[in-house]
Amino acid sequence: FIKDSGLFVPLGVLMTYISSNQYKNKKTGAVRPQSSKLGMILVSILAGLALGLFIEITQLACEGRYADITDACMAALGAGFGAVAYQLFLKRHSGSDT
Repeated sequence: FIKDSGLFVPLGVLMTYISSNQYKNKKTGAVRPQSSKLGMILVSILAGLALGLFIEITQLACEGRYADITDACMAALGAGFGAVAYQLFLKRHSGSDT
């Protein structure tokens, strides 16, 4: 189970990195505020779950392979762990509450 979740840690880090940055609209100049910490974690978990489910559904079409919902859940857990780890990294290295 560790390898299933460990493969999705980078996805959680990437999703948190993307959602933690502010974006400026080029037309209006409006700045989108940063997402909340819980929101970033939930987005990462949902992305991990969606990708995990996609992989498991794809395995149904492959001969000799079987789909297991546990693998999709472990993907979501790994992405969530990556999101939390990245937030802890930011907090430790920035000195602010990001």
